[in-house]
Amino acid sequence: MKTYKALGLLIVLLFSTATDAQQVGVANFGGADVENDPFANFHQQFTPMMTNLFQLVSNNKDYIEYNIGSDIGSPYVSDTFLPGKIYYKDEHLGNYYYRFNAYNGEIELKATLLDEEKEKALVQDALVKLVTENGTLQYLSVKNKKGQIQETYVKSIHSAKTYTLYERTRIKYTEGKEAANSMVNPIPSRFTTYKEYYHKGKTSKLIVEVPVQKGKFIKAFVPQEKSNEVKKFIKENEIDLEKTNDLISLFSILD
Repeated sequence: MKTYKALGLLIVLLFSTATDAQQVGVANFGGADVENDPFANFHQQFTPMMTNLFQLVSNNKDYIEYNIGSDIGSPYVSDTFLPGKIYYKDEHLGNYYYRFNAYNGEIELKATLLDEEKEKALVQDALVKLVTENGTLQYLSVKNKKGQIQETYVKSIHSAKTYTLYERTRIKYTEGKEAANSMVNPIPSRFTTYKEYYHKGKTSKLIVEVPVQKGKFIKAFVPQEKSNEVKKFIKENEIDLEKTNDLISLFSILD
């Protein structure tokens, strides 16, 4: 049985009201061991506001244990910490290494790749963005196919003149079962990854899930005068609404 630990440490967004804050220090988040990394050797300027912004807090213990006993898969989109940039609104707060735990909906951060450094959980706030090489992760409200409003991490994968497309990664855990007798095999515990896609029009306040059924997609997103054209495009190009590139191609002819 494996035990995964998610640190119960949050980056607290506490803003100073001072308008004339001066730089009080410089910290180097890079190092010689990552000299080829595009995000290495970043120098973060710390003002009094930034000092407050990165205060760490915890509850009555340093971490929370999850005894989930998985034999197959992982709660992480990638088990490796990858480079990313943190922004609050449009202000660049620093370069970090991140790992996305899609099972419990947390982004874990480290300033270095040193084993002794403990990861911290990024605060879940719509104004905080994690910019990565594969898109921007943000904690936003979305409307799923059941009409339910949920707050979750989504990644922007394509932005056009009239809309933005998002990808949501969900990881589900299924507990295994011991063998009932020697004639059958035990069922291992596993993590299973699911992808969902969401759409937001530039004038819309809602981020809505994109249906994977072609008929429902046409009804939800295609004007009646363009329905025949879109149906022809889907058929000729064998469009699969569960594939990122196909979805982008389809929305491109609607832009």
